[in-house]
Amino acid sequence: MKEQIRKALTQVTATLRETITDLGDSAKEKTISVIESWLEVFPILESMGLSITNFGVTLALSPALEVELSGPPALFDEGRLAAYREQYSKDTRVSTVLRAIHTTQLMYHKLGKEQSDEIFLKIRVKVPPEVSVYIGRPVIP
Repeated sequence: MKEQIRKALTQVTATLRETITDLGDSAKEKTISVIESWLEVFPILESMGLSITNFGVTLALSPALEVELSGPPALFDEGRLAAYREQYSKDTRVSTVLRAIHTTQLMYHKLGKEQSDEIFLKIRVKVPPEVSVYIGRPVIP
């Protein structure tokens, strides 16, 4: 009887380890899928006039893609930004970037600041993706 219980526990433990490993692999595949889908976004942003200034990939337990872009802020004046937001309203990735640009501009203007010479975007694609927008050259690593 003890031997049967021991075998049953061993089987349950083995099944749990397999499941956890599978979940880990599934999460990794999901992250890689998300990263690959964002590769479609960067040509869209470049078509808006932004330039990729930095591109990097992190391979780890949680893989990530980091891309920095920059361009003149006039690329996203109120009219163009509204048109882009309407055009890409069904693409959550591009919409997220445009919403981050819009929010950053609103807050920057509330500080009484005029437009800077450049706008910088830092996009970190992981689960969940992260978009940062800077008006003026950021001094960050």
